[in-house]
Amino acid sequence: MKMNKKQTIGKNLAMASAALLIGTSTVDADDSKLEKEVKASPIISTAEVFINPEEGHVLRAIGKIKAGKRGAVTFLQDVSGTPENPADANSLYLQLRGYGNVGKGFAVLGMAELGSGFDDIHRLGFAYTPKLPKGVFAQARILPFADIDQYRADLFTSVKLSDRLSATGAISYKHGNGQEKGPQSLYMEATPTLKRKKDSKNSIGAHIKYTRDFRDKRDDIRAFAVYKHAF
Repeated sequence: MKMNKKQTIGKNLAMASAALLIGTSTVDADDSKLEKEVKASPIISTAEVFINPEEGHVLRAIGKIKAGKRGAVTFLQDVSGTPENPADANSLYLQLRGYGNVGKGFAVLGMAELGSGFDDIHRLGFAYTPKLPKGVFAQARILPFADIDQYRADLFTSVKLSDRLSATGAISYKHGNGQEKGPQSLYMEATPTLKRKKDSKNSIGAHIKYTRDFRDKRDDIRAFAVYKHAF
């Protein structure tokens, strides 16, 4: 059944509210170590600049806000400019994720995707973060519920290879479950970075991203030089 505009707005608000509630939910558990780590951290954890003379640039900020003992809200914001007018932020993408940890590495997850060039999207699902060796982080996210006919699955990894060398990687898959059934898009990115000194907060590297559009049968590969600052 097709919803009218008022019903759609109401559904969007309901899912956004659910994401906020998830971000502030609590579960009784001893989380003192994580609590201390989060209190000692700033809201913005890293700032990154991706530069390509032909493609333009992307300014990215990543951060986290603690919400209660077992909840958190994380964000990723990209602002893009063109080579002709690098000061013009012609593209904006903001991803908000609200987590409510339920134990054993699992969390209920609400996600909002906001930006220019597309309608806002609100999603609901769960995330799993396994315990891995020191220096290795991974998180899988499954989001089957959304206010569009599409589900999304993500995998994010971060590896510290040495005191100076580290790398992050991400995969995002979108699948239509409404009128446009079947695979829609696959996105992958890898960002190896190298610090000048092992205790430096600044690093340089490369950012490579690949997008496959299954509907248009089109592949897109782009590469950027990267400067990263950790707060």
